[in-house]
Amino acid sequence: MKARCPTNQRQKKPNYTREFKQDAVKLVLEQGYPCGGAAQRLGIAGSNVTRWVRLQQSDRPENTPPDPYTTFDYRSTSDRYASADLSAAHM
Repeated sequence: MKARCPTNQRQKKPNYTREFKQDAVKLVLEQGYPCGGAAQRLGIAGSNVTRWVRLQQSDRPENTPPDPYTTFDYRSTSDRYASADLSAAHM
């Protein structure tokens, strides 16, 4: 049976400063590091850097979903109509 850590000895989720996050994003966007490479250099998980870069590029506050009313569908109008099932409308 595997021993479990007492709840008072569990590792806490690290809190990174805004400056640290900005430096990680700069490594990717300005110096050309891949997200995983920047993360390894900083000693953190690659998913953190990937998330911070995405947030920086989208200019959205953290944990805010995209606004469905402002997202743009890049397909042409004819492509959108061609992919729609219009057969039910003509019955």
